[in-house]
Amino acid sequence: MERMFLTRDSKFIILFFDNWALQDIISLGKVNRRCHQNPQHLMYMLSEEQHVLFGPAIFSFFDRRPFQAWPIDICIHVDSMGRFMTWLKKERFIYADGPSGIASFETAVLGELIRTPDVKLKSTGDRNSAEADRAAWGPYIFAKDASQLCRIKVYVVRCEPYRHVMSLRANWKVHKASCRQNRAGAGVLGWENAAMKFNNDYGNYAGTYAIGTVFRLSGTVGFEIPSHRKWKDIWHAYVCIVELQLVREEDQRGNITFKSRFLGAYPAKVEDYLHHRRLKNYRKSVDSLDWPVGVLLVSVLEPNGPFVNIVTAVRPLSKDDLVPPAVFIANMSKVYCLLRILAISKGSHLTQPQSPSSMQPLCSNFELILLKGDVSLILYLFDSWGPREIFTLSATNRRLYSIVRLYTRTRWNVKALIGRFTQHPSALLKLLNEGDGIIFGPAVTKFFDRTLNHPSIIDICLHGRLLENLLTFLEEEGYSYAGWNKRAINLEHYLWSKYAGTPTHELVSSGERNHDEAHRSAWGPYEFSRHAREETRRINLHIVRCEPYRHLLSMHSTGLMNMIAWNRAIALFPTSTFIYRRSFVSAQDSVPAKQHNSDYKIWFDSYATTRKINIVGLTHKVYNHVEIGQRFVGDHHCWIIPFFKDDETPSIRRKAEGLDGLAFEALDWRSGSTRTDSYLRLGEPRIWR
Repeated sequence: MERMFLTRDSKFIILFFDNWALQDIISLGKVNRRCHQNPQHLMYMLSEEQHVLFGPAIFSFFDRRPFQAWPIDICIHVDSMGRFMTWLKKERFIYADGPSGIASFETAVLGELIRTPDVKLKSTGDRNSAEADRAAWGPYIFAKDASQLCRIKVYVVRCEPYRHVMSLRANWKVHKASCRQNRAGAGVLGWENAAMKFNNDYGNYAGTYAIGTVFRLSGTVGFEIPSHRKWKDIWHAYVCIVELQLVREEDQRGNITFKSRFLGAYPAKVEDYLHHRRLKNYRKSVDSLDWPVGVLLVSVLEPNGPFVNIVTAVRPLSKDDLVPPAVFIANMSKVYCLLRILAISKGSHLTQPQSPSSMQPLCSNFELILLKGDVSLILYLFDSWGPREIFTLSATNRRLYSIVRLYTRTRWNVKALIGRFTQHPSALLKLLNEGDGIIFGPAVTKFFDRTLNHPSIIDICLHGRLLENLLTFLEEEGYSYAGWNKRAINLEHYLWSKYAGTPTHELVSSGERNHDEAHRSAWGPYEFSRHAREETRRINLHIVRCEPYRHLLSMHSTGLMNMIAWNRAIALFPTSTFIYRRSFVSAQDSVPAKQHNSDYKIWFDSYATTRKINIVGLTHKVYNHVEIGQRFVGDHHCWIIPFFKDDETPSIRRKAEGLDGLAFEALDWRSGSTRTDSYLRLGEPRIWR
């Protein structure tokens, strides 16, 4: 492209860039120095002296219209007159015309200075009561030759030049004249009729296409129908542009009619096409309908030519036709083909889309499969993917982001899991938060691994000080104590007796400060059950003397170290367990084999075999991607799924907030601190180095 620009003449460059948007041209000038040259002759002085160029020439310049026929209007401060005169003489401009009776530019300005009171010579605009204080002296016209083809009109002010320009009202006539010139022939009878005829014939199909293209641009691509407010907010901001070419036809009697030739359709911001008054009316039309669809019928005289007429068409969408945005997006290509076939069959002029936006491919085949597929297909496909691939897709593909959110809400919904066991999941989590209690065990591991279909048992681990509050909660939820170790006992009485028989130094256990891992073992499990709708729900209660998360760290291997706590589901070793399918043995002491501990180990051994998870124990091999080092619950190694309310959607991975105090350290066998049959050691930070 650079070679093309640098070797072609100026006429080609002008014609080429006339088809570009202003923002694209400016961007090219900023990023490519070969295609950008900045003239410094006049601009340096304008910047230093704060002169201002304005008027019809500048207006035409911004509008990319021929501006050479207009004189250049320049506003200068009276104190800058000497330097400006030097520049005029250097450029060979001579005084040509001005107010009557004025022989020269210097004489005119000197006369104005003499007639002006001193108090008015330092005007700064708003501090004076009259706009006349910002009025200019002049104009004084300078030209290079007698033909006056190149003219400069100079205005001299006492305030900052930009204040004079801001106070102008007379330029409105120039603005209207320029607009009238730009829209020459815009009022020709029949243009609006041609656009409205197209809207009457094909408006339903154009509206269906509009919904797909606008919702895709706004990022609303999911399977949930937006609310009324969100629907209208989208159409307040965006609109579908239907570009039509006006074709002039004349019969034998000289009657002139126009027909519309379809060129393309693409989404855009509505404020880029409608001025303030029409934009306000457009949004009023959107607010007046329940499910509005906005289309702007833009007419041109030739492809890629300037717009000569814009017709606003806001039509209602019936409630029977209301489907999720993903369906509209998936059927965009079909709607366009149908529109094309119908238009040709009725004899209307229709061509392939010429807009660059409409020429781009709508969706890839993979995207179309997901957008057209039902929920069961999405679940089946993503169930075969790893969590990392699903997260990467949501981060890199905007069209499929909402579909990934739907999947995560279905498969990793913390509220749905806890809601199977209690009618008030938020209340249970709040209760556990008060004492740092956790939900752990096989159900949580299956939850992360997406193999939890119909859970009937969950395990809760908490400190003894929270026992009374939890028992009250379980009683209110309809749970009854089912016994322990096949024995029916009074649980509170039994636990108080155990506390009484436990040495004092073991009641404040916090893990590594004790010599035996058994001090982090739990009492129980104590089973509570509830029967409802021919189903039984069971909650196994584990009572510990240390912080509950330290009990989790004492599990046999890292694959079991997953929990729900602090309004989050947290996996401490997700990369090893759920991506590389490895569980590293981390047990350090020969804890006497209790029934519930052996049950968990037996269960995970069987589960690991079925789900192809390799349990790594004694080895001299060094594995990569193991989450070792100084750690804390909620760090960047963890996989965190927050607990969300009904109006929120969980993401696959969310940065933890406020979870930086529960620290531990993970060391592999190379540290020399692990047991002979373990790969890892989990302990308090900076102790085992």
